[in-house]
Amino acid sequence: MAEKSGKRGRVIAFEPNPYTFNLLRKNISLNLLGSRVKAYNIAVSDNDKPVTLFQDGPESRIISVSGQDMRNISIIPANSLDRLLEGRKVDIIKIDTEGHEIEVMRGSVNLLRRKRGYPRFIFMELHPYRWDRQAQNSEAIMKSLRDSGYAVEITNTEWPPGTRIEDSEGVVGLFAAREN
Repeated sequence: MAEKSGKRGRVIAFEPNPYTFNLLRKNISLNLLGSRVKAYNIAVSDNDKPVTLFQDGPESRIISVSGQDMRNISIIPANSLDRLLEGRKVDIIKIDTEGHEIEVMRGSVNLLRRKRGYPRFIFMELHPYRWDRQAQNSEAIMKSLRDSGYAVEITNTEWPPGTRIEDSEGVVGLFAAREN
């Protein structure tokens, strides 16, 4: 992304998993991108309450652990994109939150609805197989984007007609472009 953003462009990365965050920092250093890429070891969500992260090496996901006996759990600081990117011009957002997509969307309403400095494009990986069916669904994500002025397209073109995002057992690609 740093190369694609040009000499004057900047990349801001948020990575909650400490293992992956360390790899990201090493990659930034090895590629001499420290002046153009800023990385934060924080989760993106819909508020500033810490989140629980289940980690298994490089794999991780934000979970609710009430009543579950899980290993490799970390409490990670979190904040919303509205707060983290307040006052910054944003051109492109890439979201890959392993099932935490609706919380990210709820925490970016002001950013997405700005009159100026809003993201022109959003690339998102949806992980419906990790969603709590009561709390998340694709229509909530699509509605949030459309209500904010974005045209939305699902990029999984190999699906048979009528396939629902919620029925996917894999990652679903989503592309959104601001219409105005």
